[in-house]
Amino acid sequence: MEKEYILAIDTIEDETGVGLYGPNSHLDLIWVSHKNQSEELLPNINKLLQENNIKPIQLKWVVVNRGPGSFTGLRI
Repeated sequence: MEKEYILAIDTIEDETGVGLYGPNSHLDLIWVSHKNQSEELLPNINKLLQENNIKPIQLKWVVVNRGPGSFTGLRI
């Protein structure tokens, strides 16, 4: 059985972050988005997965920060 991971997404501030949490691992990618989360989020999630040889099917859960935060950041 392949390892399963949790993908965490935080877009409520200019400092956007995604993280992967799995068996004995914790991987983060944080960048300053300058209000471009809608353009940068998916490519950065893909980058984090590819750099760590993780397939999307291995994601068991996706968790998000519900706020409080900027209106647009929460919608993304």
